[in-house]
Amino acid sequence: MQPAQTQLFNHENFFDFSRRKKAEIESEINKISDNDLLLPNQEEMLSWLIDKFTIAPINLDISHIEKRSNKVKQEVHDRFYSEIYYADALQVFWKIPYEGSENLFYIQPTRCILANFQATLLDCYLTISDVATLGDLQEKPTVIEENLQLTLERIQQQIFNINSDIRGYNQQLRNIIEEIIDKRRKKANIIKTALEAMNIPMQQNPNAPSIVPLKRKLVKPSMPTATREKSYYILDEDYRHILGVIRHVGATFERARKTFCKLKEEELRDVILADLNGHYLGQATGETFRNNGKTDINIEFENRAAFVGECKIWKGEKVFENTIQQLLSYTTWRDSKNAVIIFNKQNSEFSNIQIQIEPLIKKLDGYKSLVTTKDGEWEFNIEKDGTLKLVHVFLFDIYDDKI
Repeated sequence: MQPAQTQLFNHENFFDFSRRKKAEIESEINKISDNDLLLPNQEEMLSWLIDKFTIAPINLDISHIEKRSNKVKQEVHDRFYSEIYYADALQVFWKIPYEGSENLFYIQPTRCILANFQATLLDCYLTISDVATLGDLQEKPTVIEENLQLTLERIQQQIFNINSDIRGYNQQLRNIIEEIIDKRRKKANIIKTALEAMNIPMQQNPNAPSIVPLKRKLVKPSMPTATREKSYYILDEDYRHILGVIRHVGATFERARKTFCKLKEEELRDVILADLNGHYLGQATGETFRNNGKTDINIEFENRAAFVGECKIWKGEKVFENTIQQLLSYTTWRDSKNAVIIFNKQNSEFSNIQIQIEPLIKKLDGYKSLVTTKDGEWEFNIEKDGTLKLVHVFLFDIYDDKI
């Protein structure tokens, strides 16, 4: 079944489109913490934002047009007799591959042709069609070919026009981003200066990814008082702070993906370990979070793990399931709290991975309940050896198509 046609270059004018994109950029920059904005080297952040908001122009590949035809019935209006009847007809389709942003087909360029363009857009193909009765074809066999060629030429002209607008937008993108960042930095500096004058530490935005502790903390598993057998656990407050640190590091990975996409699994883990050890002091050695095996992050007490984190590159369903089982095999306390940190380095369709995670979690042996879920994070309860474990899954996108 042929998908419904849509009208091209008529949904939104380019000026409104530009304003909307600028608002999206401003919204994205507003998510960045003041501390990150005040860092001296902003090039990684700028590169990430430019990559995120650069729009690929349309490239229509007319050298690979696929043509097909269908016999159809065409509605005909007989003006002389004021009647409607259906005549035998031929419908011809031209399916043309393209690269670039599909959204541009809906934008009205600043210079445009006053014409109605109907087409189908699906899977990076533009499809146009025309129909003629057998009578019309008998009178002029090339009528469909000529009509489709004219339509294609007009669409190509509109593509040229919108691409010209987009090239200008892309060329100005760095200036736009720098201007918005500069305004945010000025505001952040005013606040920072005022707070320093009053000897008040800067307050963190709870929605921002950055975490800057006022002091390093000592994490030691606590023991419930009313129990015969020793059964240690870490406080929920500490667990949430650990997750917050990991969330912050992962957000940094995503913003500077050109740098971090090159790192191996163990190297990504080591960055997280370094950041965690900047926040927490461990038992005696100060190595609360340490490498135990290839990719483990763990906190131990009396040689038993109370918190375990596993870092893995996304390689599909089976590896994900094995990672969860491997993680659970390391936990020994009844009330253990854990994390799985997944990095996407190889898949350009990140959303396809995101939609797989929750169904995979619910299929796990021992799965009990989904505690919470938000963009890129899932937390659930799972039973292992008769005890309930809490697992928090992070999914970070560090894929870079230029590497």
